[in-house]
Amino acid sequence: MPGIDYRALEGSDGADGGGGGLPLPEVPIKPRHPLRVFCTWMLRLVCWGCAVSFFAMVCMGAYVVFAPSFWQGEGGMTLVGEAYIATAEDAARFADLAVDEVVSILEDTRRWHTVERDEGLLVESIRVDHGPYAKSKILLVRMNLTLSGVDSERLPGDTVGKQSLSRRAFDFLMTKEGYTLIDPDSNPDTFNQWLEEYPWRGTKLGIQEAQYPPSHELTVMNAYDSERQIFVSKSVDHRSMPGSSIYARNWDTASGRTRGVIQFGLRTREGAREGEVVVETEFWMDSWLDRGLIGNWVNCFVILQGFAHRLRKRITGDGCKDECKCNRCNFHCRKPPSLYDRDKAKERTLDTEYSDSGITSRPIDDLDDFDERATMSE
Repeated sequence: MPGIDYRALEGSDGADGGGGGLPLPEVPIKPRHPLRVFCTWMLRLVCWGCAVSFFAMVCMGAYVVFAPSFWQGEGGMTLVGEAYIATAEDAARFADLAVDEVVSILEDTRRWHTVERDEGLLVESIRVDHGPYAKSKILLVRMNLTLSGVDSERLPGDTVGKQSLSRRAFDFLMTKEGYTLIDPDSNPDTFNQWLEEYPWRGTKLGIQEAQYPPSHELTVMNAYDSERQIFVSKSVDHRSMPGSSIYARNWDTASGRTRGVIQFGLRTREGAREGEVVVETEFWMDSWLDRGLIGNWVNCFVILQGFAHRLRKRITGDGCKDECKCNRCNFHCRKPPSLYDRDKAKERTLDTEYSDSGITSRPIDDLDDFDERATMSE
């Protein structure tokens, strides 16, 4: 079968010079509808946006998970765990221990990680390696806040110079208003409402119920050392509130309510210049937010920095105005929500025997030697 002469079909010139080929018809290209083009590009943009968003979420999640591992500092810190307070002697011994612990933390010379450094503000964190709280992976945080230009008229107390400015600042923080500055989510009506009160160094020492957040209960001992201008609030076990935290020895959920753990220490002292007050705090809390993950973010960036912002605004007038609506103020200076509008809890009596609760947490006798508490790791 003879082949097809495509040149003839394309209209190429033959030997006789005639153009006897058949021309190919031109097929017009139909343009795409603008709406179809728009939808195609939008679909591509959506796909690329989803891919970029997913990648960003993965990176953010990795940062949230792994960032606290770089905030541990040198490590090696020790925290004393809960103790059962049965007598006034137990309370006094544990209060002395807790106050000495606050001083040792604030004056510790290890290498701490710098979380935040601002004008007059230093927030640091370090890993806890010893004691019952070491397994939590929650970091210990401390803050050093220098308040310059303190307005003495904003502080209650002596105004004729008999009391130092730092002492007046300490006395102010121990009032109901200071209580709400330290913890804006607290219930002011529970201020100085003790489950039991003990004599200690001629000042106040009491067991108190607290909530943080309100769905979780804590039993804390609050000690006020006015001579050294130190306040400490530390979790304990007490017969008036059966139960303990998961860090207590032989913890058993059937024996009572599972309680949270908190430790907060505060000290005020004079600054290097006239009109300066230095407020130092240390803080550790099991915040029930995935503990070592979100809990470290809350402890490092929310609790102490929020307290510093509120305190600076209150006694120096710096930071922001009352009418300020910035995000920092809305977050740190928010008014306490109505979280306590609930039925009154069943009244607890001090006649309840602690042995009936079945809790066998660390006894006070295990805490005799404060200098060797690093050997008490679980």
